[in-house]
Amino acid sequence: MDSFLITLLVVAIAEMGDRSQLLSAVLAIRFKNDKLIILGLVLATIINCAVSTYLGTAIKGWISMDALKLFAAIAYITGGIGMLLWYRPLDLLENWNIGTFATSFLGLFILQIGDKSQFIIGANAAHAEHWQLPFLGAIIGIMIANVPAIIFKEELSDIIPLKTIRKIGGIIITIWGIIMAMQAFRIIA
Repeated sequence: MDSFLITLLVVAIAEMGDRSQLLSAVLAIRFKNDKLIILGLVLATIINCAVSTYLGTAIKGWISMDALKLFAAIAYITGGIGMLLWYRPLDLLENWNIGTFATSFLGLFILQIGDKSQFIIGANAAHAEHWQLPFLGAIIGIMIANVPAIIFKEELSDIIPLKTIRKIGGIIITIWGIIMAMQAFRIIA
């Protein structure tokens, strides 16, 4: 159950103010069809979380436990630093004329590939006894961040202090990663 809760919390925090949350809000403003955008988000998220979880569980058998700890540490440190230093322009998919669902699914699917959350999900899956727990935690964490963006659109930043959550979350996730790295190198227990 720990792997479920940890993955849910870390992924939800990591996604706050992230590009997928912003794109979700922009798509909801553009298309005005929340149900199809949420459906596209859910499908893109399930596929990406399945890939992340599968790869995490696959590497579990290939490398030592210390290497797995170091992999998790690197995923958390880079994810946390990315939250603190992040700024990359976001393609708003304005030239995509393939419909609400297809634009939402493909745009969010592509955006999630190689994102910090994918590495955190993989790292947590590599440590989990049951792969289903981080898989479900990740899906719910991404939904916690993105569905409100679709529903509340531009008002989301008035309701939730995204910049503050992003800074505090980035610091916490980075520190957590540093502690994991110290454990991997056996500096601390």
